[in-house]
Amino acid sequence: MPSTFDEILVRGRARWPERPALVCRDRTLTYCQLEEMSRQLAEVFVCNGINHGDRVALVLPNGWHFVVAAFAAVMAGALVVPLDFAIRPGNFAHIIDDCAVKAVVLDYAVISRLESALKRLRDCDLMFIKDIHQTPPILLHKNVVSFEEAFSSEIRRFKGDSFTGNSRSVVSITYTSGSTGAAKGVMHSHESWLSSARYTAQYLGISAADKMMISLPLHHAYSFRHILSYLMYGGTVAVREDFIDGLKCLQ
Repeated sequence: MPSTFDEILVRGRARWPERPALVCRDRTLTYCQLEEMSRQLAEVFVCNGINHGDRVALVLPNGWHFVVAAFAAVMAGALVVPLDFAIRPGNFAHIIDDCAVKAVVLDYAVISRLESALKRLRDCDLMFIKDIHQTPPILLHKNVVSFEEAFSSEIRRFKGDSFTGNSRSVVSITYTSGSTGAAKGVMHSHESWLSSARYTAQYLGISAADKMMISLPLHHAYSFRHILSYLMYGGTVAVREDFIDGLKCLQ
């Protein structure tokens, strides 16, 4: 069984290359496509200065972009910091400073809401923006990369081993909601994520024939753990935008 995040994708591509891994409203990714796109984005991260141990924050809605960005950051040797898509500016600024985030992957739609916090960023100079129309004035002094354009260049494979480390390497920092005080970060390793994912898969009896719909926010550990559980065993995950979208899908 896989012991690191990248091994999940390598195994999935080898065993079920044409099987749907993610089914989203705007796109379906096979196991082969998920692995290729994650590696390509990881290469773009590295080429733009992301180094081993750097923190990459995600402020993205539910969808394939979130999953690919999370895997790509880990493949590049970075730590994923998944944040609530509806995060408040004050909480966003606190987390970015608290764990010294190097890069942020965010949706263009949240920039106006987070403008006051983005203006105060000092050490975080790299922005990957989904659905960018034009570079916002407040980010003109930053290194801004279009998320979509990251996949338009030729795919370049990593030479030698990936940067993911071993099973005990830390791969993510998840933060509490901050509802009763300052949000606090919790570190997770490959082992902590995948051991819980394996338990979930075994408890539910997940197989390659199974499909799951998930409408919970993907930044929650519960949601992402279930995605890992299905991807480890060749299942298909249908990602919906929210509860309402999920209910519409069931009708």
